[in-house]
Amino acid sequence: MYQHLSRSASHRELLHNADGNTRTPSATEDCKAPVESATLHRSRKGRKIFRMKSAESLRLLSLCFHSTLVVIHLALIPVWFKKLENRVVFALQYQSIVSFFITAVTQTFGTIYLAVLVLVTQKLSMRRNLVTAQPLTATHDNTAAWAGIGSAFLHIWHQKAVRASITGILSVFLYLATVLVLHITTPGLFSLETFNSTTISVVHTEGLPAMNMSGYTGTTSDNLSDYIYAAVSYIPASLYYLPYVDGSTNIGLTGGSLYDVPKTNAAIGTIAVHATAFNITCDFLEDLTADFSKEHSLWSVSSGGSFLGWLESTQPRVISTGAPDQNGVFYSTIPIIDSNNNTGGVVRLTHPMNSMATVSSIQIFQCFLSVMEQTAVLDAESKKMVALHPELIKRSSAWHPENPYQTFPTTGNPLLDEWALWYSIMPMSNVPRGPAGSDGYLSLADLYLIRKFNLHSANQTSIPSAVTLHDLENALSELVATMFWTIGHIVPTYQVQVSDLLQPNNTAVLDYRLSEVENPILLLSGGDATATERSIKVRLDLNIIAVSIGLAGSIVLMLLSLQYSLLRIHHENEQDLPIDGTGLLHAIWMYRNHPELELFLEQVDHPTDDNLRHAGMVRTRLVGRRSRETESMDSAQLHPQAEKSPGMREVVLASLDGL
Repeated sequence: MYQHLSRSASHRELLHNADGNTRTPSATEDCKAPVESATLHRSRKGRKIFRMKSAESLRLLSLCFHSTLVVIHLALIPVWFKKLENRVVFALQYQSIVSFFITAVTQTFGTIYLAVLVLVTQKLSMRRNLVTAQPLTATHDNTAAWAGIGSAFLHIWHQKAVRASITGILSVFLYLATVLVLHITTPGLFSLETFNSTTISVVHTEGLPAMNMSGYTGTTSDNLSDYIYAAVSYIPASLYYLPYVDGSTNIGLTGGSLYDVPKTNAAIGTIAVHATAFNITCDFLEDLTADFSKEHSLWSVSSGGSFLGWLESTQPRVISTGAPDQNGVFYSTIPIIDSNNNTGGVVRLTHPMNSMATVSSIQIFQCFLSVMEQTAVLDAESKKMVALHPELIKRSSAWHPENPYQTFPTTGNPLLDEWALWYSIMPMSNVPRGPAGSDGYLSLADLYLIRKFNLHSANQTSIPSAVTLHDLENALSELVATMFWTIGHIVPTYQVQVSDLLQPNNTAVLDYRLSEVENPILLLSGGDATATERSIKVRLDLNIIAVSIGLAGSIVLMLLSLQYSLLRIHHENEQDLPIDGTGLLHAIWMYRNHPELELFLEQVDHPTDDNLRHAGMVRTRLVGRRSRETESMDSAQLHPQAEKSPGMREVVLASLDGL
């Protein structure tokens, strides 16, 4: 009974206030003043509780956070355009760690930042809905839609039955959907991509071989011949390894060129080094004679009356050199023709060569060495040559007459200038020079040329009838380059010393002994070379698609938030709001402070969503001064409500009795 009378008294006071004749202070209004005036108060247990009631702070936060999000995405566009993010480079082994770190940082930042945006915008939306005079169902839909994008979509669907706030719900749904899109694009802003990184460095190289002439002074007593003599005892032992030089062991050799070799292996990339091409040019000799000596079984060769040397009997299709003092004089038992199909230096033999008399003429010519500067591009890891500029490959050549005693061109390197001497003392092979096997043996250089031109093939149809001059010059260039590479890179482990050993019976026998080899050859310093090192690295990459979508989304969020941060209603500045939420406790508080709702709302026997939303289509303001629509409701509107509820009827009658 007490509760019923108290409730009736409350309603009686409400009706008096509705008529405008009586103002009844209530216990609720008595305690309302200190609650509204304090933003920082102490609870009964002594804890400090802070409540922000100023809408200005929330609006300022909303404007700052939304505009900052737009500015961030705008700033990323010039970063992508100038590829500034590519300057952030990592080693390949850190790719997985850095990828996880970038994803974690961007996702954490995006989640926290967007959560703050939603919180601030939701608070502003709640406050706006609480102080706005609108149907109670609209307030319910607008506030409930902020529970999530699913809830917002559900309340859009409910508008089909009861259209309370279609614009407000669509605004909330669009805002939350945009936030969802930004949750997806933010972690995808940055990614990692692999690329070939190029680094320029300087490496030291080894150059051409040379004689060790550290003590050379150029005087008569200490002249160049002493160093040449020392090399003569060393070089043949080194050249024994010439046939075993192949593509897998010729670091520093390519074709007819020697290139500087880096002393250390670099990373993956290229190195530009100095290279030297060995250019061999051959000319024929004039006024040749070849007289056979029965005493020596050799041919005496002269040019213009000047003696050139002695030639041994040789089988057909052989290109060889004569005695060591012939200064690069060669002879051939196969025709050598130039690009004009001419031959030069051919001399008829009065006595054919070899026991089968198959060689009746020979061709005598002299070759010269000149060097040409080149640039070689090497693979930094394997030190193999990948490019050479300019190339030295002859595709045509012509015979020209030559004086055998002319001055030879010099290279400035005494070891290279004596190339004809080293060529003529090339080690012998086990292949006989003549068919009978009694005319000595072919040198390793002779075998190289025979294999090069397929001169003694088992297939007779593949044997050429002649050799072109430019092919011969190219082959000699390769052979001389290989010879110097072998001299400079392969050190013999021992050498054979031959001497006459006198027996007790005063007879002499040959004595063969092994001795250590003193190396008179060194490699010159090639100087410094530029190494372009390439390695696979990882760099940061900005996704312009994610930036564009993020920029559009941030602009949409800012535009949607303006209705809460800029557009105000005049009631919002009249007083601070005691509450700014719509939770269960907030709903109880609002219902206790709005007893008139029991009169305005119809009793719902079946509380479905549609029925409750139909009943809530009553225009009111939940916080702040009562709306004029509520305050001006006449008794004609109240009586139908009272007829439906006995409790309400008692309140109405009690109010009328008070009048």
